[in-house]
Amino acid sequence: MPLDDRGGAKPKALVISSVHDPRMKRRGSIQAIADALGRKGYDTTFLSIRFSPFSLLKHDLRASLWDRANRIEAVGDLKCYLWRTPFHPFTSGSALTRAAMVPLHGLYGGWFNREIDQMIGEAQVIIIESGLGVALAPRVRSLNPGALLVYRGADTLDTIGAHPYLQALLERHSELFDHFCLLGRRMAPQFSWARERTFYVAQALDPADFEGAEASPYDGLGPVAVSVGSMLFDADFFSIAAPMFPHVHFVVIGCGQSMASIANVSLLPEMAFKKTIPYLKHATVGLAPYREAVSAAYLAESSLKLTQYAHLRRPAVCPHFAVGEFPHRFGYTPANPDEIRAALAQALEDKFITPSNVLSWSDVIDRMLEPARYPDTSIADAYFSGDFTGNSAAGFASAGGARAGASTAAQC
Repeated sequence: MPLDDRGGAKPKALVISSVHDPRMKRRGSIQAIADALGRKGYDTTFLSIRFSPFSLLKHDLRASLWDRANRIEAVGDLKCYLWRTPFHPFTSGSALTRAAMVPLHGLYGGWFNREIDQMIGEAQVIIIESGLGVALAPRVRSLNPGALLVYRGADTLDTIGAHPYLQALLERHSELFDHFCLLGRRMAPQFSWARERTFYVAQALDPADFEGAEASPYDGLGPVAVSVGSMLFDADFFSIAAPMFPHVHFVVIGCGQSMASIANVSLLPEMAFKKTIPYLKHATVGLAPYREAVSAAYLAESSLKLTQYAHLRRPAVCPHFAVGEFPHRFGYTPANPDEIRAALAQALEDKFITPSNVLSWSDVIDRMLEPARYPDTSIADAYFSGDFTGNSAAGFASAGGARAGASTAAQC
């Protein structure tokens, strides 16, 4: 979308997330998308929602921003707004509690806020990340029927534990969205009702983020296996793997939970994205210790940490469902000591030679705004039907992860 002709004013973009805020230490792909919109010439606002007193009880990572909520703050070229409300719908609790949450989605989506209505009304492009933002879709279309409204499927709603009613809302509001851009093609069965408007827009990174950081934080430690992030984090992986590989040092960054003390495991707090780069860059092996979850196979394509490991040419260890068709990934079944041992042993011996071929964030914006222009966004019919013949999690499990490392020269 070109610059507006009216006095050279920039077109406006609004990015809505129910988890992230650019002022947090944790950085997900949605923050990078917002930054890339700014570099494309958009006056971009990042709206962070699903924040209320309930968030403090749940130790929300945005809790430190409580006193900065409900006002616009500038962070670089971005405008940030954390919407604090008296309540927000949530999932946990009894069946009765979950049932009581259903009508609250509509109440929340229409909760009055003049500043948010202005953001919505002025934007030419609005991107809603998977999550509670779905409840705002009718409000968006009512206030701004001409905006390009894009759903960014970073995760399936059941995998992240969203209230089941959100999936029903997403389907009910399908016609309000111009198109749906999924981070993983294996999410497609949950979008079969919007087959012609559903596209695959892959994970990305900015190579410049990984330049420098030549000093290793691991001097004298020998082989290092690093894990970063907390999504579906499986602490049991380390209680199994670490004793089996006493010569390997395991480094866990920002897992979001406590762990039993193990001699060759270092537990580091969450840190800003740029500070994690030396830990990733100088590790021997990257870990993505996901626990089992509903519909999680899309993580093979959507996992940001696995994308980063590939860019840095580090072999990775992850559950079979996250291996996909990518080389240099070695799969295991969670809680299976023999498979964990085999996967880690293979990864420690792997030689990752060819650099990965990953989209830039600018590429992602181009595809999110006009996905039909790019052949690589097309999703085969087999994905919508759930027919992953020859590429199933079970198939990789039976191979014991060997397929993941069979072609060390192939690109990821």
